Amino acid sequence: NDFLFEKSANYFHSEDAPKRAASLVPKAKIITILIDPSDRAYSWYQHQRSHEDPAALRFNFYEVITTGHWAPSDLKALQRRCLVPGWYAVHIERWLTYFATSQLLIIDGQQLRSDPATVMDEVQKFLGVTPHYNYSEALTPEVSSLTTTETTMWSCP
Repeated sequence: NDFLFEKSANYFHSEDAPKRAASLVPKAKIITILIDPSDRAYSWYQHQRSHEDPAALRFNFYEVITTGHWAPSDLKALQRRCLVPGWYAVHIERWLTYFATSQLLIIDGQQLRSDPATVMDEVQKFLGVTPHYNYSEALTPEVSSLTTTETTMWSCP
């Protein structure tokens, strides 16, 4: 069996992507990794700052997420780009309009970080991958302590 895939952080919240995907590949299996919406919003804000988005440089994160209808258009646009992708229920409902629940796998991003072998087992089952690869034997945790945070990295030998 061959598997073709497309990876993008921009399709899941697109209003048009589910319909287009269904028309092109109606039997596709969709996998989405969701992280805490507030973490997602902050990450996008930092991403925009790193790309020197003028609004992200001019306003702090709190100002971006709490701005009202009176705000300048660039600030409102940044707010939407930070918050709308995290409206997961709305986006899942849209995808389920075009794909059966059996075609959609939702992965908890935190579980992927903390227990990648279990998540990868679930992904393989969802995709019907054979032979089944045993990630729990292949992945080994490497814990690194930085000044105030501890991070677990997983590596394959």
